[in-house]
Amino acid sequence: MKGVRIALLYTTLGILWITLGDHLMESLQMHVDPWLFALVDSVKGILYIFVTGILLFLIMKKIGVNEVESVRMGEVLNKVNNLVSITDLQHSITWANQAFLNFTGYSSVEVIGKTHAELLHGPKTDQKVIKDTVEKVLAREGTSAEVVNYKKNGELYWTQFTLTPLFNKSGKIESFISVENIITERKQREEELVIKDAKLKAISWLNSHEIRKPVASILAITALIDAEYDTADLPKLIELLQSCTLELDHIIHVINDEVSSK
Repeated sequence: MKGVRIALLYTTLGILWITLGDHLMESLQMHVDPWLFALVDSVKGILYIFVTGILLFLIMKKIGVNEVESVRMGEVLNKVNNLVSITDLQHSITWANQAFLNFTGYSSVEVIGKTHAELLHGPKTDQKVIKDTVEKVLAREGTSAEVVNYKKNGELYWTQFTLTPLFNKSGKIESFISVENIITERKQREEELVIKDAKLKAISWLNSHEIRKPVASILAITALIDAEYDTADLPKLIELLQSCTLELDHIIHVINDEVSSK
């Protein structure tokens, strides 16, 4: 890339020199002495090499500094565990660090030129979250979000990502840098807590409603037996008492099962 830029610059300078130089020489020929014109005409090639040499040296030095800085930054980002990628204004990936490649399972060749949507999004990826995040970044608001992404092999994972715009010297957005933190384990723990909470609520409901019903019945039946122990209805009351006891025993087993499955 560096060689192409230098070649283009050198070619451009050459065209400008030839075009403007010819007009300048024609003008000089009409206004200066012949000997001075001959001198200038003889050294213009040397002058071209000298001027363009200086310009190319300055340009190469500037390009070299920028590329060294880019290499150093790339080396630093390749050492972090976070998934880092840079995209252009069309959201195509222009660079991804080694952690990104290792985790997602893609190679650098497969990644460059593709969008995150093409590589990582799937059925459970919340597109509204993605859209809102991009809109905030374009509005120059700092933002982060959590979404489901997919590896190359189809494995689902949760990621918390921060999307930050990168600006050129004119202050315009020229690219975006995405930094992802894998939060799959945290999300799994949160899901387990939600399930446990639902079970605890179910157990609480059983304690407060289902158990009260047979207990109240047992208390009422024992009160009747105590008041009229010689009544002809005693066998029936005992049968009801047994039924309520069995119902209570069943509820207790249900609670035990719920607790055991936590």
